Amino acid sequence: MAKEIRFEVSDEVYEQLQQAAAEAHVDPAQYAERVVADDVARARFNQAFQASIADNAETFAAAFGTNAIGGRAA
Repeated sequence: MAKEIRFEVSDEVYEQLQQAAAEAHVDPAQYAERVVADDVARARFNQAFQASIADNAETFAAAFGTNAIGGRAA
C-alpha cells in the first residue's frame, strides 16, 4: 500500500523541481516521487554492496593478494 509523505521545500528548490519535471515531461509530484524512490534504491544497493565486500574480503584477498597500500584486496 502506498504511503503519503508531505514536506516543505524552499521556493528555489520547488522552482528547480518544476524545471527538472518539465524537462522529464512529468508532473512535479511524480518527479519528486521518482527522485525519492531512486535515492532509496541507490542507498539499498550501496548497503548491500558494502555488505558483500565485507563478507567476501578475506576470500578475495586469499585469491588475489593484497596491495601494498593499506593492506586491502588489490
